[in-house]
Amino acid sequence: MAKAKLPWVDMVSVEPCGAVVDCRGGLRDYLRGALGDSDLADELAVLAVDAARSMRAPYISRLVGGLDVAMELRGVSRPEGLGRGLMDAARGWRIFPDAASGIAIMRDTGYRVALVSDVEDWLIRGLVEGSGLHVDAVYGAMGGGNGEYVSRPHAIFNAYKDSGVPLWRGLHAGADVDSDVRPAMVLGLRTAWVNRYNDEEPEEGIASEYVVESLEELAEQLAEGNEGRDLDGWLRRESDGETGVQ
Repeated sequence: MAKAKLPWVDMVSVEPCGAVVDCRGGLRDYLRGALGDSDLADELAVLAVDAARSMRAPYISRLVGGLDVAMELRGVSRPEGLGRGLMDAARGWRIFPDAASGIAIMRDTGYRVALVSDVEDWLIRGLVEGSGLHVDAVYGAMGGGNGEYVSRPHAIFNAYKDSGVPLWRGLHAGADVDSDVRPAMVLGLRTAWVNRYNDEEPEEGIASEYVVESLEELAEQLAEGNEGRDLDGWLRRESDGETGVQ
């Protein structure tokens, strides 16, 4: 089947945490080592991520705050040097094996690709430089140009503004429905839920054009058989569970 760029999508923005980098697994593994209790570590990791959602700070700092809340709820003493230890561990978090190939397919097909996140700039840029990823732009938590924190929705908006690509001609891919997919929808972007962790779909559903398990799967779907298609062929996720372009 011929490969061709979707005629109405020019840029794909990707939230790296969960789609490119195994942030969830990295946090869990760090806590297992720090606490010596796998079950407790796994529970705290889930609680910390949930608690961190409402905090306004770069990603790792937010996770540390979420861990403080989670440990207090569980009556666990905070290990000495938790914040610094987590930051050091994050530098070695695993890049998903398909991330580089998926991004390469997107770029070869004709899409611009930007990593857009509220992850600390030093972390996201370090991971990119050390992983062999090739992207057109990188936006981190301090990407506002004035040294102030930029939330994920604002980072996405800035990426498209700087690129000159209208939001309606973009697609945003992320692994978290609440933090990645829904904010992108509010901005008017098409979306892809990269469900690497086999999470259950929210009860209210998710009207994402694509639901995939990897960036490589998304890239292949964005590249295959798109010649001659028009907007009438774009179907949003329906109640029967079908997704993608038909």
